[in-house]
Amino acid sequence: MVLDSSALIPFIRIGKLDLFKDTWANACIPQGVYDEIMQSPRSTGPFLNACRQWIAVKKMDQKKVGQLAEYNGLTPVDAEVLQLCLDENATMVSGDRALMQAAIACSVPVLWTADVLMVAIGKKVLTPRQGLETLDELLSAGFHMRAEVYAALRNAIERLEIDSRNK
Repeated sequence: MVLDSSALIPFIRIGKLDLFKDTWANACIPQGVYDEIMQSPRSTGPFLNACRQWIAVKKMDQKKVGQLAEYNGLTPVDAEVLQLCLDENATMVSGDRALMQAAIACSVPVLWTADVLMVAIGKKVLTPRQGLETLDELLSAGFHMRAEVYAALRNAIERLEIDSRNK
């Protein structure tokens, strides 16, 4: 699993960065994502601990990254994320639409930031009720999604909650 800063920051803000660790065995980020997040003093403590314990920080071949950035019209950090996915044959977690579209064009599997909740519920890391609470916390902390997307996601999680009660 390769994590983009657009996926990590919302979970750092609500104090639930460990949700990634609890949901996937392996997570990594390129050095550029590490540097971006370290520029925000609010998030450095939990993030530094995660990088010491379970997030691998990878240095990237900047020549390959530069070529990928130019070809796909990406920022250097976004190109690092995509290149790391290609190098590791890994799924990307991101909230950046342009990066996600470039990843799909390169046949990289992609999860949107909010998809993390559905995967965590599916793996029984979160109950559906906890997933709904986390979704609302993300929104309260500034995570953006269109109202219809929020309604559809909330509805999907509520159906999982009903299904779990009926078992």
